[in-house]
Amino acid sequence: MPLVCHVGEATRSIKHQKHVLGRRPTQSKYKATTTIINSTTTTTTTTASSSETVVRISTTDGRDYDGSHVIVAVPVAMLQRRSIAFQPILPRHQWNAIDDADMTYGIKVFLEFEQQYYPDFQMSGRIFGFFLDSEEMYFDSVYRKPSTRNVLTMFNVGRHARKYEYMNDDEIISMVLLSLNHIFGNEDASTYFLQGHVEQWTTKPFIRGAYTINDVDEGKIGKPLADSNNQNRVYFAGEHLGGAHQATVHGAAISGRKAVLRLLHDNRQTQ
Repeated sequence: MPLVCHVGEATRSIKHQKHVLGRRPTQSKYKATTTIINSTTTTTTTTASSSETVVRISTTDGRDYDGSHVIVAVPVAMLQRRSIAFQPILPRHQWNAIDDADMTYGIKVFLEFEQQYYPDFQMSGRIFGFFLDSEEMYFDSVYRKPSTRNVLTMFNVGRHARKYEYMNDDEIISMVLLSLNHIFGNEDASTYFLQGHVEQWTTKPFIRGAYTINDVDEGKIGKPLADSNNQNRVYFAGEHLGGAHQATVHGAAISGRKAVLRLLHDNRQTQ
């Protein structure tokens, strides 16, 4: 387990101390020790005694980060992989909702050319094929942007994108150039090609996908984790909790703002 998020409650009454994420507690008294083991590392985490509840994040490289609250803003695929362990554990219905989220495969390939030989938008087949996970979409990356460079982006998500999963960047770029030559019926893509860059989110170790494509149960997935006093301590954010803006960057940002506002509201209620 690469990461542990531990909520512990203090039993000793000591001088008031604020806990800020990233600051280690100064007290030397501890309670509630737990051991986390993976294939390479054994990490023992402890909860510092304090007059406040402490949220501790422990990583397998031995670092601890303490705070009064934490917002977990990782892709839902990382939760599905159980890359983060929670103590106390999340309820089963919350895990079920997390597992029901469908985070699809996804890739973008950016290609720069000597000249723009392509239109602003191009499909490799029918536009409906993109939504059926069977076609690539190509678009002008700098359309109406202050740039004189000629950059074309290939975007593909879903099952069809899995064919790139085990290819290296050079192989992917070569395949995309061949596809463009086929689409336009000439060798312009290969002739004018300058350089390329691949973003394959599915293979990124801390992403593992593009975005969620099904209706998720936001109420269950986003339910905060409370301490033994029933005070919310761990909150959740991410594109999968973006509501009407799910699967977008701004949807992820909106969910983060909602999590912060809820945290502040809950904190005022307990003061």
